[in-house]
This record gives sequence, C-alpha cells and structure tokens, in this order.
Amino acid sequence: VDILDIKDEIHKHVNRLGSSPLVVCGGEGCGKTAQIALVAQKYKKLNPNRLVVACFVGCSEKSFLFWEVCRYIMYSIQQHFKVKIIIPDKKEDILAQFGAFLKLASREGGMLLFIDGFDYLLNTELAHDLDWLPTQFPLNVRVVLTTRNNTRVHNHLSRRWVSYTI
Repeated sequence: VDILDIKDEIHKHVNRLGSSPLVVCGGEGCGKTAQIALVAQKYKKLNPNRLVVACFVGCSEKSFLFWEVCRYIMYSIQQHFKVKIIIPDKKEDILAQFGAFLKLASREGGMLLFIDGFDYLLNTELAHDLDWLPTQFPLNVRVVLTTRNNTRVHNHLSRRWVSYTI
C-alpha cells in the first residue's frame, strides 16, 4: 500500500462505523509520522468542532510512557469538552479511568485519536502486551496507530486489528 492509499484508508476508517483501530505499519523513515501529522492537521481544519488528538511517541521524555500518553489523551478530552473531571496522578488510576474518558469523548461528540510510534513506548510493565489498551473503542472514537514492521508491538497489533503496510 502506498502513501496515497494510506491517506485514503485513514479517511475511510474515520468515516466508517466500527470500533476497531486502524494500524499503519512501515519501515523506519517511510513517512508514517509525516502522513499522520498531515492527516490530523487537515482533519482538524475540516472539522473544527471535533476533537483530534495526535500523540507522537518520542517527542518528549514523558511520551515514551504509556500511562503518560493516556494522561495526555484524558487531558485533551477534558479541555476540549470542558468537563470538570479530575485527571488522576497515579498510573493505576489513570489506566482505570482511561476507558471512561474515551466513553465521555464518544458521548460528547467523538474524537479522532492518532498514536504515532506505538512501538517506541517503553515496555515497562508489559506496555507492549497491550493489556492497558481497550480491544474495542467507543463508536464515536476513531483510532489510528502506527508502528514499525516486524516488531513485537506490530505483531500484537496485527493480531488484534486490521493493519496496512506502507
């Protein structure tokens, strides 16, 4: 699948009913991050009232920790929908409430979530086993994940959901 097809696949994924993420795989340096950034920016411009969250693993020190990525997503939901829900500080509490925040986003109008560089999350406490990530997302929450090919994370993600390789 080439890069134009990936843009088309993301567009189709955003507009179809369903609750499974789209997994985009490719070699290091093939353009996944650039394409995700462009699609997220364009979608946000075309849908100014819809929440678009783009997480780029590796862009900061905390972004390598899966619970910090969850906290960032929860913060984005809190800010966009102007809800007065306290975001917990403890990792266990963040993970326990993550699904509830996604459901809130779904009820409030939905969101498009990108997590780029999923395989770069530190494998602390079995982050790469994906037990912390919902197997199904709320219907109004569309998720696009990117990973490098032939990694443990790629194998786990590909077993769970449809993946496209560029």
